[in-house]
Amino acid sequence: MIGNFIRQKMAGYLRQAEVYGSMRRMWMESAFWTREAVCLPTKSESLERALTVPQVISGFFGDYYSDATVKQIEIALTGHMRAVINSAEDLKAHGERIIRVMTNANSHLNEGELRDHVEKFTRLSASWVASHKGGQTKAGIAAFDTLVDAATGLADYLSTNLIAQFNERFK
Repeated sequence: MIGNFIRQKMAGYLRQAEVYGSMRRMWMESAFWTREAVCLPTKSESLERALTVPQVISGFFGDYYSDATVKQIEIALTGHMRAVINSAEDLKAHGERIIRVMTNANSHLNEGELRDHVEKFTRLSASWVASHKGGQTKAGIAAFDTLVDAATGLADYLSTNLIAQFNERFK
């Protein structure tokens, strides 16, 4: 009896670890492929690959949310990634769309906390792109390292709240 309880608990912890690991990997890929789309001379192939990341991230949420919500997440993330790559002026609006879609989907997300994570990720993404386009290699490397930290912070925040929202699946 105690053995079954322990096995069930361990299985729940493993499912949680999978969520954290998957979410971190996807947001790291977002940072990496955004970088590649900006840096590589073969931009079209890199951009094409970069734009698959929002599909992967939104697809991950397909196990939890409706198809309509998943599509909204994909549209918001794709718009954000395109805006970062193109150094668009409306980055904040794209970030707000992500916040709105995610907080509508998950009541456990605190809008202010999510905004802090998304704005940090957005600000550091834009800073990195500007450093790279300006030929500031050393500053660009430092900005990318900080961007990776922001990506994992955002991933962990989303994971924690997804697990809280669907707690029964992780017991």
